[in-house]
Amino acid sequence: MDKRGSVDRVMLTNFCRSLTNDLSILLDAAAIAQLNQMHEVIQGWMREYNFDPQDPSVKVLLAGPRPARENCIQTTYFERLLGDERKRNIIYIEELYGEEKSKSIFARWFLDEELSVSFYNDKDRMHRDLLTSEYVKQQINQLIPS
Repeated sequence: MDKRGSVDRVMLTNFCRSLTNDLSILLDAAAIAQLNQMHEVIQGWMREYNFDPQDPSVKVLLAGPRPARENCIQTTYFERLLGDERKRNIIYIEELYGEEKSKSIFARWFLDEELSVSFYNDKDRMHRDLLTSEYVKQQINQLIPS
């Protein structure tokens, strides 16, 4: 810190980067511990309920404290468990609601899938913004040229 109490950005950056390797090791250890515990719980649940992860009707709803991030550890786990070709059966929602609201969101997601197939023969169409068709994208490109 300087005399005004400000932090020197270069020194702070250098300090943070000096910790990167150790931090990565600790983060990996924490992730492995979390995965091991989650795996133990899921395996127990699978045995108790005679759950077959290869059953194509299986859906997974994950609720987390913040919006999903790329390579979310829980999502990645279930993608591996169900198989990459069934990752669309995994839904991640931000935990903003109670259990009933989460169930309602889950039900609407699957209703959208059925509507999507019925109208467009595309399971994912209703999971994208319905108004953003290829034509609309072309219009946006015309309005805002690159």
